[in-house]
Amino acid sequence: MASAFPGRVSDTTALVSESGHDNPQASLYGSPNQARPSAAEDQSPGRHRVALVLLAAGLVVGSFTQSFDLAFLVSNYNKLIASDLDNLGNAVWVVLAGSISESASQPLYSHISLSRGVQLPLLTAVWLCAQGFLSCSLSTNIWALALSRAIVGLGKSGLSLLTVLVISDLVGVTDIPLWRSGVLVAGTLAEISGGPLGSSIATRFGWRATFGAEYVIMLASCALVTASIILIRSAPIGLLLPPLPSLRQRPFDALGAVTLLLAVVTPLMAISLGGEILSWTHPLEIILLCISPILLALFCWVESKAALPIIPMGLVSNGNALTVIVSAAGVVFAYNSVIFNLSLYMDVQGADKLKDWALSVIFAASPFGAVLAGIVIKKTKRLKKLLIINMAVLATVYSMLALTSITTGTTTYIALLAVVGFAMGIVENCLITALFLAVDKIDQPPMYATFDLILAFVADIAITVSTALMRSMVRLRLSNDPAVTEEVIRKSLESLNYARLLPSELKSKIFDAFAGSIRSDYSLASGLILLSLLGALKLRDAEG
Repeated sequence: MASAFPGRVSDTTALVSESGHDNPQASLYGSPNQARPSAAEDQSPGRHRVALVLLAAGLVVGSFTQSFDLAFLVSNYNKLIASDLDNLGNAVWVVLAGSISESASQPLYSHISLSRGVQLPLLTAVWLCAQGFLSCSLSTNIWALALSRAIVGLGKSGLSLLTVLVISDLVGVTDIPLWRSGVLVAGTLAEISGGPLGSSIATRFGWRATFGAEYVIMLASCALVTASIILIRSAPIGLLLPPLPSLRQRPFDALGAVTLLLAVVTPLMAISLGGEILSWTHPLEIILLCISPILLALFCWVESKAALPIIPMGLVSNGNALTVIVSAAGVVFAYNSVIFNLSLYMDVQGADKLKDWALSVIFAASPFGAVLAGIVIKKTKRLKKLLIINMAVLATVYSMLALTSITTGTTTYIALLAVVGFAMGIVENCLITALFLAVDKIDQPPMYATFDLILAFVADIAITVSTALMRSMVRLRLSNDPAVTEEVIRKSLESLNYARLLPSELKSKIFDAFAGSIRSDYSLASGLILLSLLGALKLRDAEG
């Protein structure tokens, strides 16, 4: 999905939310009739160790590949891929297709894994990822690529959801941090290297070659996971936990999943089509805008009646939790408005050395901020002041990006990007802690799952809105210049490759229009952070 928070690590909360408790062992693994014997009954420790190593390696490789893919895509979906396909206007759907399918399929993975075991869902997830990458490498137009990204999203959803769960099931409690650290390190390295390394491959061999390389690596993950499960299933005893029998009789909330998908896709389509393909006064555009809140209300009503809801409506009505969600939504909207246009901004500003590394700077700084926040909160039992200070820092940095024409590639600009990542790491940890403080312990897993789902939707809206605003402002800026014809504007908005071939003076005007419009997006991001900061003032502190 779209990056709600930098370096977001998948959790098991969406799984355990259905079981009603936060014990990882309750999210059971294996065929419905398997029973896990005690450790004393283990007659094949050697096979167990081999299966464990193979499975852990497969999951780490898979986690690395999907994080690498996201970093590469965010860095290149508009400035390289969509421009090459001469369809920059619909570039946003390359990102949204995968994000929407990832969010929509997560509840289904959750239900099947709990009621039937995770062997089939896990195998399905890794193979869908691999086939999606292969399809991306063969895509010849923007819509084929968007469909391929939807397939990747279907696979990523399950792989992200099940990775930590499976490792926690197969190793002792004291070993979980070590194995999880492997996944964290792999994901962080992938996020840092995905932009520059993926872009280097794309520049030399074409962007399809990068997706082809991801396909080959994901095939290795498929082979490792498949081999480990074959070993596990052929063992003389059950090495894995069975699913929860009580959930086999509980129906999946299919109506909730469908209404959620409609509630998410409809406003995204309305925003994406408006002002570009359709005028804002077009009948279809008006219909889409009018039915969007109706579909959202319908989803809420369906969930309030569901036996096993995707989003527990009772938790969302919690005033303190709602304040955290609203504050986080503003932060996430602002952050995604910045990072998804950053590479394009670097490109039109001519920062060739920095454009592939810009996101890597943010991703690399984020974990340091998260660690610092964890230490400070643990020592002081306070988070409110830390949260407010760093939200103010983010607003200041976004304002600097919006109001000043900073020369890209300079040490100052790199430092500002690092500050964004560092502050976001702190803000993320503070907001999640504030969320857990707002609800009882038993409600924390489903509340976090709801929080994650809402922020994923907000991130999608942010990408769509910021892209639509940027393109509208580019058109407005250029249409006021008599030297720029409508044909030049239209073709430049379809592909930057066309603009690069224009005379230098005309090309400079077009690129300046893009840069100025993106800086306007940064101004919006700064304002949203300030609004979110007002909400943060009402949050309770750790000892408050």
